[in-house]
Amino acid sequence: MLGIICLSVCILCMFLSAYRYRDAHSFMNSITLIAQDDSFDNDALTSIVQQEQDDDEAYTAAAWKESKNQTIVADENQRSCQTDVIAIYGSSRCILPYGKNLQLEQADGCIISETLAEELFASHQVEGQKISYGGYIWRICGVVRQPKRLMMIESSRLLDEMHFDHISIILPEKASRRLVSERFTSRYGLSAQLLRLDFYSNASWLAEMIPTKWSDFDGWKQSWNEKKQEMQFIAASEKSAIELLYLQYIKSCYHFAGISAVLLIITSYAWQKNRAKRHKNG
Repeated sequence: MLGIICLSVCILCMFLSAYRYRDAHSFMNSITLIAQDDSFDNDALTSIVQQEQDDDEAYTAAAWKESKNQTIVADENQRSCQTDVIAIYGSSRCILPYGKNLQLEQADGCIISETLAEELFASHQVEGQKISYGGYIWRICGVVRQPKRLMMIESSRLLDEMHFDHISIILPEKASRRLVSERFTSRYGLSAQLLRLDFYSNASWLAEMIPTKWSDFDGWKQSWNEKKQEMQFIAASEKSAIELLYLQYIKSCYHFAGISAVLLIITSYAWQKNRAKRHKNG
């Protein structure tokens, strides 16, 4: 009986682990570069975000910056609350893979979480409602469940006063994150560091450490030092609300996987004990 219960719970935990991994993996369709200086040059960002349509080598990219604990006010009833605000210049799909896609054409558009919608308007059905933030009025174009405290604004009309320190790029299918980063920064002359959050979700990055020759011991050492620096950069960098959500999904995935592994061991032990008991009695 114990074995059947443990096996049932084990299967449930394996399902939940796979479900959370799927949620986390959806965030891995893009890469993020962080400015090594305080911010990127806005003129360069304009050429990056507003690509020529016939440019076959162009990437879909968006610049953004997060401001923590900002006050936003509902224009209708003057209710206010605190939230993290991400000002994005370009398509929101570059950093948020679900929900309505906020684009350059929606100069006064914003996306908010269901939690904020409830606090400000006591409803989830708030598309078209208006929010005051930063001296401007923003029209709600979409509502998302997660992150719970997030407002994302399309900031193309704020270029003269905004200083973006992140660029996120849609990753071409099966492309190397490292190579795309190197080509992108080289093409636009950017000084930026790639944020390797993929270290947490899969082990494919280990292939980058293999030198062209197995006897190249200096190459092994150099690759390890590079990965060590990238890991230190991840640990030291401040995470946005969206990146924290990704890490939350990964942590939940590993948590359920660990529980399922323990339950599998208990199930195996219970069945072996039961088999030995039957053998003894038989």
